[in-house]
Amino acid sequence: MKRILRLALIQMSMDFDLERNLEKSLSFMEQAKQAGADLIFFPEIQLSRFFPQFPSRKHLAKWVTIDDPVVQQFQKKANELQIYCSPNIYLKENESLYDASLWIEPTGKISG
Repeated sequence: MKRILRLALIQMSMDFDLERNLEKSLSFMEQAKQAGADLIFFPEIQLSRFFPQFPSRKHLAKWVTIDDPVVQQFQKKANELQIYCSPNIYLKENESLYDASLWIEPTGKISG
């Protein structure tokens, strides 16, 4: 038997306030779950204003590490709602920065 998954594609406006963008993201996760979504995809670099086309604004970007409390909040919310989610973050790993989409399972585990 085939399993049908309902996807939610989040479109949101972002500003340079990481906490506000995080709150919006978590709220959208709740709304998507209430609407019956099984899997949520977020926009590119959702925790900051989109800056790549403006090199002079790169210093305004909000980066996080994989074990950052911000990422942990996505894990906690995915577990609480029993939903898959793919937040897109500006990830700092060692001394490099990446535009990265995470894959978080309903258990809260990051598996990609």
